[in-house]
Amino acid sequence: MEQPPGFVAHGESGENI
Repeated sequence: MEQPPGFVAHGESGENI
């Protein structure tokens, strides 16, 4: 899984901010 700059980890694998 890639984590781009400005990404918020909301627990599971959800890139929804």
